[in-house]
Amino acid sequence: MADAPAPLLLAYAERMVDEALARGVNWIDTGYIYHKGMSEPFLGRVLKKYPRDAFLLSTKMPTWLIKTADDAKSVTLTVPGDYYALLKIAPGSPAIGETIKSLDIRAKTGASVVAVRRGADLFRNPGASWCFEPDDEARVIGDPDQLAALRRMFDVPQPDGTKG
Repeated sequence: MADAPAPLLLAYAERMVDEALARGVNWIDTGYIYHKGMSEPFLGRVLKKYPRDAFLLSTKMPTWLIKTADDAKSVTLTVPGDYYALLKIAPGSPAIGETIKSLDIRAKTGASVVAVRRGADLFRNPGASWCFEPDDEARVIGDPDQLAALRRMFDVPQPDGTKG
């Protein structure tokens, strides 16, 4: 079949990842579309045996496929310690009228904003000058404590429904 993906030799690929990490490589880049969706699940499985702080991981989140939090879970790379959240900026949020820079989101929470949906438009990788408006939906990444800090900053309820 001409359009079938080339076979991914998993054992060999795992040895390559192991060797790269052993030799000091600490930045691993992947994407949802690599190897027709096979790259992220493979790396998620292989990287689980390493401490999360042993590598940096970059991926290309297919934001065009994400409409709900459940969608994000089904199309994103899962490595222990990485979590994704969709946070809606409610009217009255202290984030309204503020920029990513003025809120100092990364320094104060450790979380990163990777995209924002405003109405029907999705803005990927918003810059420091992005100014939040009511009903913006921020797509963010971080560990549980970082996401909790960002929820507090945005005045968004925690997953258990509590604030703060």
